[in-house]
Amino acid sequence: MRIRVKIILALLIGAFCLTTYGVQAANVQASKEKMSGYGRPEKARKELKKRKKSKKADVSPVKELTPEQQRRYDYFFLEAARLKVQKDYDAAFDVLQHCLTINPNASSALYEMAQYYMFLKQVPLGQAALEKAVENAPDNYWYAQGLANLYMQQNETEKAAVLLENMAVRFSDKLDPLYNLLEIYNRQEEYDKVIGILNKLEERMGKNEQLSMEKFRIYLQKKDDKSAFHEIEEYPNDRRYQVVLGDVYMQNGKKQEAYEIYKKVLAEEPDNAMAMYSLASYYEETGQKELYEQQLDTLLLNKKVASDTKLNVMRQFIVQNEQAGKDSTRVITLFNRIMEQEPDEAQLPLLYAQYLLSKGMNKEAGPVLRQVLAIDPTNTAA
Repeated sequence: MRIRVKIILALLIGAFCLTTYGVQAANVQASKEKMSGYGRPEKARKELKKRKKSKKADVSPVKELTPEQQRRYDYFFLEAARLKVQKDYDAAFDVLQHCLTINPNASSALYEMAQYYMFLKQVPLGQAALEKAVENAPDNYWYAQGLANLYMQQNETEKAAVLLENMAVRFSDKLDPLYNLLEIYNRQEEYDKVIGILNKLEERMGKNEQLSMEKFRIYLQKKDDKSAFHEIEEYPNDRRYQVVLGDVYMQNGKKQEAYEIYKKVLAEEPDNAMAMYSLASYYEETGQKELYEQQLDTLLLNKKVASDTKLNVMRQFIVQNEQAGKDSTRVITLFNRIMEQEPDEAQLPLLYAQYLLSKGMNKEAGPVLRQVLAIDPTNTAA
């Protein structure tokens, strides 16, 4: 008797499982038959028209799903994800459409649909879906960031700025919204807003040289020299910034102040290449030719100055010499003296050879090119 009862129970349970599976399979098949073809661009356009007609229904508050509806939604959403992994995109698209018949305002399905619409180059449909996803899930950072990126790609900067300002408040632990706002406001030359964003970054990250230099640059763009000087003066012990401050003084006609800064830096660090070059520029701009050439020699013939720095200075010196219409004697003399001090450096002799060739001095360039190859046999330029 007990064995007969067990057999009957097993048959009943098996029949129930088969029936449940059959219903689920039938639902999937029915949804595919009903939705087939929406992955095509022409069908996507019809879907956009249909959504516009039902706009009022779309923006209505989301009703809480019953447990059964939620179970069905989760089942089909996971099925869409599985199909996507298998690269069966048409089927995944159809199943996501079915998800939206269960819950038209489901942000997860809307976000995924937006990706498909973008792939199909149906930007209005994709943007509408993404906007609705963000509206229904305002605390999802990645949905909002995706929409902000889309606005920026579409040059809808006003929409992007409004969204990013909101994100900067809502997601106060994220820095990307602030950096995106910096890009937008810099492009629009809204310098007051740029300063405001930089101040917010300082509040979150603490004051640092990079932010101060950016504020310094923006203040100069605004012609607010006082604020610009204030930013840079906050680093009195950093000689790099002191030299930059001296350069700004020079640009603004405060030559004596610039001179005093350069001399002060060189008194503390005699081999500071930035200060040496800036002081040379000071002498040139103030018409002190002998001191200018002397200072240039001090820089270029200083063994503690990096070769890259000397290379850049020589390039500038050549340009200045050409613009002034001077002969090549001074340039050649400097090159020869530098090469005597740095016989193992290949880049400066290569620049020297190029200069000689540009002057038609091919014979003189030959030994210099041979020197370059002796130092670096793989140098194809030589």
